[in-house]
Amino acid sequence: MAILFYDSISLDAQEIQDVSLQKLGSDPGPGAGQYQGRIIFTQDSSNPTTKGTLSYFDGTDWINLDGVGAVTSVTIAATGTSTGTPFVISPAGGTGAVTIQPMEYAGGNLVGFVPSGSGGDSSKFLNGSGGWTYPAGGMTSWDLAADGGTTQTVGDGETVDIAGGTKITTAASATRTVTVTHDTTSRTDTSDANSPGFGGNFTAFTSITSDATGHITAGNLRTYTLPTYSDTDTTYTLPVSAGASNDADITLTKGGTGAGSNSTVTFSGTSTGIAVTESAGNNGTITLGLQTNVSITTSLTVGTGATTLAGTLDVTGNTTFGAALSVAGIATFTEIPIIPSTLPTTDTQAANKAYVDDVLTGGVVFQGGYNANADTTDDGDSLDGISGSSIAVSRGWAYAVTTAGDFFTEPVEIGDLLIANEDMTAGNSALAKWSVLQNNVIKATNTDYGIAKFLGANGFESTMSVAGQPKLAAQSVSYTPSASQVPVINTNTFGVVTGITNTPISITANAVSNFTAATKTVVNSLRKAMLIPTGGVSTSPSTITLDHELNNANLSVQVFEVSTGATVYPQIERVDDDSVNITFAQTPATNTFKALIF
Repeated sequence: MAILFYDSISLDAQEIQDVSLQKLGSDPGPGAGQYQGRIIFTQDSSNPTTKGTLSYFDGTDWINLDGVGAVTSVTIAATGTSTGTPFVISPAGGTGAVTIQPMEYAGGNLVGFVPSGSGGDSSKFLNGSGGWTYPAGGMTSWDLAADGGTTQTVGDGETVDIAGGTKITTAASATRTVTVTHDTTSRTDTSDANSPGFGGNFTAFTSITSDATGHITAGNLRTYTLPTYSDTDTTYTLPVSAGASNDADITLTKGGTGAGSNSTVTFSGTSTGIAVTESAGNNGTITLGLQTNVSITTSLTVGTGATTLAGTLDVTGNTTFGAALSVAGIATFTEIPIIPSTLPTTDTQAANKAYVDDVLTGGVVFQGGYNANADTTDDGDSLDGISGSSIAVSRGWAYAVTTAGDFFTEPVEIGDLLIANEDMTAGNSALAKWSVLQNNVIKATNTDYGIAKFLGANGFESTMSVAGQPKLAAQSVSYTPSASQVPVINTNTFGVVTGITNTPISITANAVSNFTAATKTVVNSLRKAMLIPTGGVSTSPSTITLDHELNNANLSVQVFEVSTGATVYPQIERVDDDSVNITFAQTPATNTFKALIF
């Protein structure tokens, strides 16, 4: 049996899917019981499962929707002039005798078919006014000539190829352009060697001539003759020889036929400073060194090379060594030596006064500022390994925090001091190896560490048995249990229980089963079954008001047909706490339906 709906159904713009219309064995025909807009499917009597007709009732008769519609004939009318559409269908509704008239293009935006009138002349063109005309002007052919060869005639539709020749390349491109390019010239060079002697000859180009296109047209090749040899030069040698004690000589010795003279340069040392040694002969060497025992009465500056003395060093003036100085004997200074500012790294290196002062002043060596947010010192080095591998530090090195952030896992602020507790190699820094001296302890906030106060008014103990470990204070709340009531726990804004009260147990009816007779009486009093009268004149639609007097608008309402017990679906409106409206699309017979309200 079909589900009965007694009011219109709105699907709120949703689809009906997998639906089938009412199937009838025959057309019911016009008459009583038919209504405008009804749709049916009439099965074919010969092939009811494969053929049939879709129909709707227009208020007077059934209209078949069989794919042909109500068109009874189609006539093609003579071609007309377009007014904007390519076809005109008459009548506009497309029913009965239908005439289709094709429309010719009438120029502009008056769309239509290609009109007649060309007469088969392929030289005519359809213009923008819808007429056939010959194009104005035009060209049928033209001549192509060059400096040589035979003149060519170019006709309509033919293409001219501008070809390249020797060292020439052509290329066609957009906007009807041909580019002529001189090809790149590659040159292969050859070479040979010639070493003419005195009086010998060689040739060379003195000039090269080229034309306007850059091609070489001529060159002048000239022959050169070298002069003959005449030996009138003086030659010299520079042999080294031993001189007097701690001396070495270089003697300029002449040779050849030229007019020259001999001369000698002597390198002399000193007994307390410079020692001179030599290896004699041509290509000999002279070595300047220091005596075993050196005494400097003025100033001495030594460059970047290391200096080693096997004996003693006696300095009475200013002496500067750019590198290491090693003295096997005793070094005597009449003035206090100046030690470089570089910090010593081994036990045998001397330390300057500034380093000693830093070491002796509490053992703390200030190294500069530290950006805790970026993990960089003033020198750009890492201390906690965040921005890179941590640098090697020595015990007592100190850094002042210049930008707040985290040092390892400990938050630090501007002004805090970080001091190394021990020597650390590169990459081995750790929070436990540092002392963090807080310089700006503040009150604690939701985001910052600091000093916090725990008040008894907020539920905390007034004293702490263990420093730094506050506890919630014990609370005393009285409460008397009840078998018929449940406790309600009250708390303050800090979550501390301040009181417990009892409230009656309230259970909804749908949570109770196995009703007693008394319970059923109570439950039945909370629902109604009411026949639906039609009351007065038949109307469409028809609304009937039912006064259930249950004093509740949050009720479920269901309507069913009395004779069959089938649920039906009229429109239901909850008016107020005591009444509902039942609306049918057509007025039903009185007491045909009953409403259940619960």
